[in-house]
Amino acid sequence: MLTFYCPACRAVYEADEEDAGTLYTCECGEPLRVPDADAAPKPPRIRKRTPRLKAELVDESSEPKKTVQVVGIGESLARGFGIGVMCFGIGFLLLFCFWPVGVLFMLVGLVMPLISLVGDILRGPCPYCGHEVRVPDGQPGVNCPACSKRILVREQDFVRID
Repeated sequence: MLTFYCPACRAVYEADEEDAGTLYTCECGEPLRVPDADAAPKPPRIRKRTPRLKAELVDESSEPKKTVQVVGIGESLARGFGIGVMCFGIGFLLLFCFWPVGVLFMLVGLVMPLISLVGDILRGPCPYCGHEVRVPDGQPGVNCPACSKRILVREQDFVRID
């Protein structure tokens, strides 16, 4: 019996080992692929527990929808602006007790929104465990932070190495 979880809502699912690789849709709408027995990460402590897989089976014979998305400029700019405001605020507080570091933090805070606009970021589920992975566009591959398996990026899609 394989135990895995939805990376979006953290619902825990159980499936038989012969269902490994089957694509389902979670009750929250997130696509889930039943991981291999050796790639299934231990789910975190969660209050919600689903006894058996109740998700809807996805017909894989139809045209698969692309699950890897390019993070938009608005999301990148918002993230950069948020980090920039925090750095500027910390720099302002440090300005009164240790001014060289405070000035450095304030400069980083001013430049951070511009740095966040450089390059696109691909976001999508790990093909092994389903955990959300973010990769700078143009990078050939990355290791999944959840299952530590190597993922290749091919034509803006995440590919398993088997």
